[in-house]
Amino acid sequence: MATFKDDKGREWSIVLDAPLVKAIQAKHGVRLSNLRSNPVMELQFDTLTLVDVLYALCEKQAKASSITEVDFGESLLGSIEQAVSALEVAITDFCHPQLRSVLRSQLEKFQKAQSNVMKKALSEISEAEIEKSLTKRMKADLKKLLENTDSENSEDNNSVTSSMDST
Repeated sequence: MATFKDDKGREWSIVLDAPLVKAIQAKHGVRLSNLRSNPVMELQFDTLTLVDVLYALCEKQAKASSITEVDFGESLLGSIEQAVSALEVAITDFCHPQLRSVLRSQLEKFQKAQSNVMKKALSEISEAEIEKSLTKRMKADLKKLLENTDSENSEDNNSVTSSMDST
């Protein structure tokens, strides 16, 4: 069984069954059973629909604890990644038993690759920001140097002119 904890420490279980998958498809247009389209990846690019789908999956538990859809959604801010991982596990568990081990292996590899891509992207962003900051600083230093050089040249020219005038 796939579980996750929200920001308030409440534990939620996600278990898929055919009627629930059909209801989510009808209400939200998301086909959780279509593994070719990678529904979780699609949901990660649409956070509002993701939260709606997660609530639909946990709605019975929420209502039993008098938790509103708004409260549920607000409590996912820091735990959305755990909820997505639980959804991925639930989808894998819903599949045909012969596919589960293959899907679990694929899911692990995908999560590892996704983590590496995110680390690389963050690294590149940091490097780009550092480069931009250094470039800005170097331009400012160069401008000061040129201004000082112009000022010194101007002073030198004035002294040469003054000494020529005195002769």
